[in-house]
Amino acid sequence: MQKANSFAAEKQSVLIRYCTCGPALIGFGRPAMGFAQPDVCMKPQADSMRNSWNILILSLITLAPDLGAAEQKDAGLSIELNSVETIETSCRISFLAENTHSADIGQVVFETVLLDNDQHVDRLMLFDFADLPTGRPRVRQFVLPDLNCAHLGAVLINGAETCLGSDETVLPNQMCTGGLSLTSRTDVELLG
Repeated sequence: MQKANSFAAEKQSVLIRYCTCGPALIGFGRPAMGFAQPDVCMKPQADSMRNSWNILILSLITLAPDLGAAEQKDAGLSIELNSVETIETSCRISFLAENTHSADIGQVVFETVLLDNDQHVDRLMLFDFADLPTGRPRVRQFVLPDLNCAHLGAVLINGAETCLGSDETVLPNQMCTGGLSLTSRTDVELLG
């Protein structure tokens, strides 16, 4: 116990405090145990120090709303049409999906339109992407019977048929379709 007290008495400490003379150093060079009088302000270069603090505080206040807006802008779902593969008389399409919202999505089912090379509607389907946890990419594959992949020109995400939270509560449709980022690594376009 005595060793700990002597160690604490040897420590030097600096306390930054705002007092009547502006930001100042209190207790500089004094032992950590028991600071000097709290009203004593040592004011090295007071004007430049005050200006520095004012600039720092104003910068933080000005930037804070922008940081929150940038975080909200990035929230959404990103879906990439990753591959298209012919398997016998069927076409298997693979998607890479990622949820960048702050909450998990328990289930999302997209109303999807398949368009041929001439942009004519081939069929309308529901693709169940199941659960999409936050920040964890997921691959979802769908086998489309009686479809030659060479005749598939585009996949259109028409909207969300189902949008549920991880506790199976109905989420606002905006959670599943707002901020939807669509890309394709194939010759087949992904539209939305």
